[in-house]
Amino acid sequence: MKKIREGVYTNDYAIFFMTEEILKDLDEGVLQQAKNAAQIPNVEFLGYTPDAHIGKGTSIGTIIVWDMSKAWISPTIVGVDIGCGMRLILTDKFADDIDKVLLKKIMDEVEDLIPTGVGKKNKRIVLSRAKYEEYLQNTEIDKDISDKIVLIYDFDLDTIPDEAYEIGKEQFATLGGGNHFIEFQKLYVLDKDIAQKWGLFDGQFVVMIHSGSRRFGAVIGDYYQKKFKDVMKSKGITTPDPQLTFLPIDNKVAKDYIKAMQSAAIYAKINRHYMSNFIISVLEKHSIDAWVLYDVAHNIAYMERFANREKLVIRKGATRALPPDHYLIPNLKFVDTGHPVILPGSMGSSSYLMRGIQDNIISYHTVNHGAGRVLSRTKAKKTISIEEFSKALRQGQDGEILINTRNLKDFLDESPQSYKDIEVVINSVITSRLALPVAKMEPLGVIKGKD
Repeated sequence: MKKIREGVYTNDYAIFFMTEEILKDLDEGVLQQAKNAAQIPNVEFLGYTPDAHIGKGTSIGTIIVWDMSKAWISPTIVGVDIGCGMRLILTDKFADDIDKVLLKKIMDEVEDLIPTGVGKKNKRIVLSRAKYEEYLQNTEIDKDISDKIVLIYDFDLDTIPDEAYEIGKEQFATLGGGNHFIEFQKLYVLDKDIAQKWGLFDGQFVVMIHSGSRRFGAVIGDYYQKKFKDVMKSKGITTPDPQLTFLPIDNKVAKDYIKAMQSAAIYAKINRHYMSNFIISVLEKHSIDAWVLYDVAHNIAYMERFANREKLVIRKGATRALPPDHYLIPNLKFVDTGHPVILPGSMGSSSYLMRGIQDNIISYHTVNHGAGRVLSRTKAKKTISIEEFSKALRQGQDGEILINTRNLKDFLDESPQSYKDIEVVINSVITSRLALPVAKMEPLGVIKGKD
């Protein structure tokens, strides 16, 4: 690897935003998946964030860019959880004023409103077909507090597979399973000036949501993955990995995918919108004022302008980190600071709130989306004991992290030991000059869904 600057390295085909400490332990599989992605035609830039780890057909933590005039699109690189992202809710209360009894009550009431786990539906929300279709094209939803979506092609709901369309109508405001969560946290300010501008204070009680497009996005991803394979075969387009598919964006199937993907990204945002409203309603019931600070997505293709050229940017398990004065910042509150970047750790470790800076132009204004796994789900279940998991949650001790299960086996594959050390990852982000820390959040209680 050749060193570009501190925390930034390159080989023949990609750039790695990692300290030497992370780079030396990088899985060889990530390097192979990077080499595979680099073989897609016309790639202008290929980068990997410090949480990079092997994924299906491509690594989580991938940044890939084309000029729009010769761009290609890959449902593999976008991923099946289209528009998955983070949302942070602030409150007017100190975390120390929320005792364990009240926190448990709040968690129970939130879980009563928001179904958790794979395949769950929310019967509290009944949408007409017209309202549902309006939602799927609503680029204005939460426009002042979230990533701005710049359409690549106009919407066409006929591009959405029937299965996705039908199940999506029933799954709004559901958390899902896997690494999705609702976490109640105590915030510690690291940058007083920015914190004041954003409404943060030391000891603040906050809530973080991590969720995506549920079965709606998953069906779209799987459906178009198969269609891409068929078209590639018919046109003689070869792929170094059967799971890695790609087509030029002016292909009919590629256009249809992009249109469906845009709706899935909006679906994911509206899903978090509904859940945050339910959470805020529970908090207000207990005399806690609450509001959303920001919402960012991390499995999505966007059209963005760099040096007066339109680019197609796919961030797979990676997040926009817009610097001050960027034209896509949606709210005057963030114009002078750069927009908020929400980086979760694990349920037993800190999470971070950061902000984009000008130096991250080298990563196309992108940073990682979290800590990143070090153990696959299968390996985690085989190697981590219930006792180790319990210890990480400090169960039975002062500062215990509450969790919505009596059986830790349900979430063993999500134990803190499955993830990289968030402090090492954040140090890498700072060293690479991709973002700067604004606040650190410690977990108090976690709601997760069983797979």
